[in-house]
Amino acid sequence: MHIFITGGSGFIGTYLAKGFLDAEDDVRITATGNRRRHPSIIDDRFTYLSTDTTEPGEWQSAAAEADLILNLAGRSIFHAWTENYKTKMRTSRIHTTRNL
Repeated sequence: MHIFITGGSGFIGTYLAKGFLDAEDDVRITATGNRRRHPSIIDDRFTYLSTDTTEPGEWQSAAAEADLILNLAGRSIFHAWTENYKTKMRTSRIHTTRNL
């Protein structure tokens, strides 16, 4: 099975990715940042895509090939919830979902 996880580098995404890999699935995750690989997952069936899912891009081709998509992308909830930041949290989730 081909699994695609947006926002997959956090606590929940990492746990899920490892579980799917243990079940012999192929896993691709997206995360923002400049990393070239996930800090704790090294597996031939694992692909790390550093991208901004709020914007259309090549990552959408990988999503189109997936059998299962888990959308965990979005700005962190562990931040001061100012009106400005709440807008950013909301739009980050909406834009990613639209792009999926």
